[in-house]
Amino acid sequence: MRYFFKQSEIVYYVILLLVLVSWTNVNSLPPLIFRLMYLSAVVVPLWINRNKFTPEILFAFVIISGSSFAVSYMPVDGMYISIVLLFTYIFSRPYVDRLQMPASFVILALLALFVDLFNFENTIFSYKLFAVILASLFISKSDEDTLKFVTITIILISLVLGLEFITMGNKFISSVSTIDGELERKGWTDPNYFGAVIGYGVIASFISLLEWPNMKKRLKWGIYGTLVISLYAILITASRGVFVAIATSLGIFFLFGSVRFGKKVLFLLIGGLIVLLFYQLGFFDLILLRFQSDSGDAGGRIIIWEARLKAFFNDCNILQQLFGVGFHQSRYLGTPKLLGSHNDYIAILTSYGFVGLIALFSIFLYPIRKAKEYKSYVLIAILYMITCMFSIEPFTSGHWSCYYFYLYILLLSQYRSSNK
Repeated sequence: MRYFFKQSEIVYYVILLLVLVSWTNVNSLPPLIFRLMYLSAVVVPLWINRNKFTPEILFAFVIISGSSFAVSYMPVDGMYISIVLLFTYIFSRPYVDRLQMPASFVILALLALFVDLFNFENTIFSYKLFAVILASLFISKSDEDTLKFVTITIILISLVLGLEFITMGNKFISSVSTIDGELERKGWTDPNYFGAVIGYGVIASFISLLEWPNMKKRLKWGIYGTLVISLYAILITASRGVFVAIATSLGIFFLFGSVRFGKKVLFLLIGGLIVLLFYQLGFFDLILLRFQSDSGDAGGRIIIWEARLKAFFNDCNILQQLFGVGFHQSRYLGTPKLLGSHNDYIAILTSYGFVGLIALFSIFLYPIRKAKEYKSYVLIAILYMITCMFSIEPFTSGHWSCYYFYLYILLLSQYRSSNK
């Protein structure tokens, strides 16, 4: 990190990070004045120094706060973040070879805004999409430092949340259905969403180790440590969807990715040793029981999907099928109470219709079409993301971690180095 910041700046933001994770009250937020003061402490020094990494640092603090066991001092509301990014743009006016957002992303943001306004619903989803578009104005697609820093922040987020899980997870035990009955697992939130955030760091760690093998030894060992901590957290939360997403994306990458055979063998050996160690320590026991179980939330998801799709195609008129029924109203389709779809594709289809679903598909196809140098990395990241979205809805639910990881994918797809 010294490569990007002065030592005093690193110490300052480490202290802010420690303050962020110090709030442990899960029943209430800190007073608003303290939250605004904390937000100012994060962004004002960046404004003063016209720091080019302002959105990356902002996203890191927001994601850690929003994914932790207690939403802490850092505000995570879409309107707050949009306002901060707008002021950042006004104060900094960065002149960079900025990241290009797909037109489909803008179309989906506008569609969500108009559909939700028309149905008199909350427009928080569109606010967040516009915030992501605004953040892209600060991110340079031709600066290797930016690519490295975004990669490091995603890894750091995974490390911090993984360490929080290890130290605090025992205080938040929940039951889970398996073929052996109800068993307990650690965790303070939906393990699938939490595991997905950790998984972003796993993917970024693999990419960094493959792309920059000559990094400093301390940093390299730190990334290896992050991998171990992150994989442990994913296994203990017993998130089947995230486990499948990581295994699938990494498996296809090592089979078909454009990486030298020697590197593939090295990483397969390291991965095999980690798997063997975890197996001997019994870390796979709970997740294996989850895969063998015929009960639990997997069957419940299928019931929700069938009921929601049936209601969408049978009860909605042609305009609603084209443009959706809105974010809030879609949660009642096919169910007597407010209930999520547990599938981003179904959530987008019912909320914003076939137009929204086509826009979503285009959003993910865009970086694949644009990718040149890092096409293999883009494919592994996209595959992980779209696989996770089959069992959860981080995109539609407005998870900052999902949007930040997508910006990372765009950066990988558009980056062009001078020596390649």
